[in-house]
Amino acid sequence: MDEQFESGGGDGCGGGPVPFCYGWENANWFEATEYCKYLEMRLAEITTSEKQAKLVYFIQSSDKYNAQSTEIWLGGNDLAEEGNFYWHDSGLKLGYTFWKEGHPDNSDNYENCMETRYFPPDWAWHWNDQSYHVKQYFVCENVA
Repeated sequence: MDEQFESGGGDGCGGGPVPFCYGWENANWFEATEYCKYLEMRLAEITTSEKQAKLVYFIQSSDKYNAQSTEIWLGGNDLAEEGNFYWHDSGLKLGYTFWKEGHPDNSDNYENCMETRYFPPDWAWHWNDQSYHVKQYFVCENVA
């Protein structure tokens, strides 16, 4: 499993001033959650605008960034109760948010997991609710 994933940035997985790493294999939301736990990390929980900016910088500095479209799993979901998003690992209800206008929208009645997406010009790293089974990149964060 280790060879399927790599750390981002020059500091190694979880090291340095921006403690993020990413998987280079696409994974669904549950697979991403489990892999972060395997690393003793968690899917990224974005609790401030400063942390959102650090995450965006991390993604844009990686080879996972695509200027036409980029989608990355985050650690939030509303699996327990529709419309009430919580951070999966910490269990905290979202305080700071960066949802795209009109989202979350639970499209097709099965979007329960959180991603950040970049699709210019409309999606500038805003959050979106997405179906858990979609395979895409993800970002883990150090919780130590």
